[in-house]
Amino acid sequence: MLRAAVALLFLLPLLPSASAAGEAVRVDLEALEGDAGGYYQLLGGSAPNPTIEVPAGAHVELRLVNHGARSHNVALGAPVNRSLPCCLASGAEGTLAFDLPPDFTGHVLYVDALEGEAGMHGVLDVTKPHPVARIVAPTNGSTVHATLDVQLQTLNATGGTPTSYRVMLDGVPRANTTEGTVRLPAPETGHHLLTVQLLDANGTIVDEREVVFFFDPTETPTQGTTTPPPATSSTPAPAKSTPGPGVAALLLVALFAFTRSRRS
Repeated sequence: MLRAAVALLFLLPLLPSASAAGEAVRVDLEALEGDAGGYYQLLGGSAPNPTIEVPAGAHVELRLVNHGARSHNVALGAPVNRSLPCCLASGAEGTLAFDLPPDFTGHVLYVDALEGEAGMHGVLDVTKPHPVARIVAPTNGSTVHATLDVQLQTLNATGGTPTSYRVMLDGVPRANTTEGTVRLPAPETGHHLLTVQLLDANGTIVDEREVVFFFDPTETPTQGTTTPPPATSSTPAPAKSTPGPGVAALLLVALFAFTRSRRS
């Protein structure tokens, strides 16, 4: 049965992945070989063929580095149904990117399509996503003027699970709140570290986020509006033909001379 599953996984085409809707997860595996055959191991880890926990709906980048002497690859079962192109030679590496369905929880088998029966297989343990704190404002690297209003949001919150925020400024707790907006006392001019901890009903920290911002006590500069000058034609207006006083005098002289010549 396992041989048929391995063969099927090996022959699966690289299907296009859905758009990433969850958090990004990076998994770094290495392929190794021992007396009992090949096995997977997390880079920097020690457990063979580890069970890897990932949240539902996550965008996963699975990187495999072949540190064995033989060729290896990795293929994932349903509902992912993806595999690296065969095969990675010794010293080579490849990355397989895919999106987990947001409504799926359970186990996804990953195997080496070449040595699945020799022990190279493990499990992705897909669990419900953990609540995540998000600092909406201030943003990292921004400048805050006059008042310090912190805007917060909880992602992946599950119904019936109360959460609260512990807001700290430069490592000093300043507020505990369940509200999405809290105003902190204005700090001194300069850079500050804002830390937000997401707490569960027991006060246990389930997530923590940080941003660095610059505080300026002056009001936000207003951008003045400039009224543009009236539009002018690129063609100069024609000059008026009103004669000057010299021209008028010459006309009068000519008219007087013409009248005298008629009388004589």
